[in-house]
Amino acid sequence: MARAAYPRRPVPAPPADPAGEPYRLHLVSELVSRSRLPYGAVQGYVQELLEQGVAFEWICDHVMPEVAEQLGCQWEEDTATFVDVTIGIGQLEQLVTRWHSAAEEGPAGGPRPRALVGPFPGEQHTLGVMLVADCLTRDGWDVVLTPRESDEATLYEELSAEWYDVVALSVTTERLGVRVPRVVRGVRRAARNPRIGVLLGGGLFRQLPDLAGQSGADGVAVDAQGAIDLARSMAPAGAPDGLLRRVQC
Repeated sequence: MARAAYPRRPVPAPPADPAGEPYRLHLVSELVSRSRLPYGAVQGYVQELLEQGVAFEWICDHVMPEVAEQLGCQWEEDTATFVDVTIGIGQLEQLVTRWHSAAEEGPAGGPRPRALVGPFPGEQHTLGVMLVADCLTRDGWDVVLTPRESDEATLYEELSAEWYDVVALSVTTERLGVRVPRVVRGVRRAARNPRIGVLLGGGLFRQLPDLAGQSGADGVAVDAQGAIDLARSMAPAGAPDGLLRRVQC
């Protein structure tokens, strides 16, 4: 599919070792910087990287999470406004949507494990959700994303109407922490699958590590790879061998 051209500024030469940590940090720095430029600067830069042969999946897995974290730190340290950070995160989210990996068909005759993925009810941050959904899709899951601003009732209605093996919710905002155990209990009551796996993640669990043990969830992850590993452990026993492709996120 053809991709629209975006305004670009010259891409500086990257460090010598494109597979190493200096190169990754170089891309993090460039994307953080370009997120403050007029809309389209991030997309244009990533388009040039793709043309140079850099895999978008690698950018998703190894670069974007740190870009988002640095943007959040800039807001906390008052070196960027809320609007600056919102626009920057929005550009990253659009990238993930635009180049989202298409789900592959599972092995003939075999079902794929199914996951409902979304922000915790009331949460506004969705980049982490989209990155986890992308990793799960590449790992062989049938992934359904909740609406961007779904509330508890919408979440419970979806879980009661459809069968899911895992529900994964991301929470970053501190004020939502007190609601986590209640929502987890609500998920279990509402779910059509009585053995549904409940997976939580997001920056809040780095801020409040004790919340993980109080949440009532089956697993808590603080990064995409941890979320994928936990989801695999919750996959139904009947999933065909070789279905989960063990991607490294």
